[in-house]
Amino acid sequence: MAMHYIPIFFLLFLSSFCSADDQLTQAKPLTHGNMLISKSGDFALGFFSPTISNKSFYLGIWYHSLPGPQTVVWMANRDDTIINPSSMMLKVTNNSRMVLSDTEGRNIWMAGSNVTSGAAGAYAVLLNSGNFVLRSSGDQDIWLSFDHPTDTVLPNMRFL
Repeated sequence: MAMHYIPIFFLLFLSSFCSADDQLTQAKPLTHGNMLISKSGDFALGFFSPTISNKSFYLGIWYHSLPGPQTVVWMANRDDTIINPSSMMLKVTNNSRMVLSDTEGRNIWMAGSNVTSGAAGAYAVLLNSGNFVLRSSGDQDIWLSFDHPTDTVLPNMRFL
């Protein structure tokens, strides 16, 4: 009878290593093939291609829990296509910015501010609302994707 519990325990043990993260830190950038997933599992942020040809890539947020075709709700670099996603990295810098850059050091997209005090602990988090937020080490919001909408309106978005 105890043998029945071993596979369940093993699966639970493995799932702790496979759990998705909702945060981006200075020590842990986002690269092609990885994604952030909101704690609710409703939204994901990562690199995607809107076409079958996979010749142009973007950094964006999409509904993660919906079956069927990917429904993108926000894009960072909509005016600057990524040709080689394996060379791309989204990172939080030590001056409280998020920077999407390639291996040659070319910046594709930036968000945030030049805050220098308390910047060492800045991080970004994908919230259950679909809002991607850059926060200071004191948990103050520095930048919000909801303040920079693309062509999709999500619940709880503010209009200025």
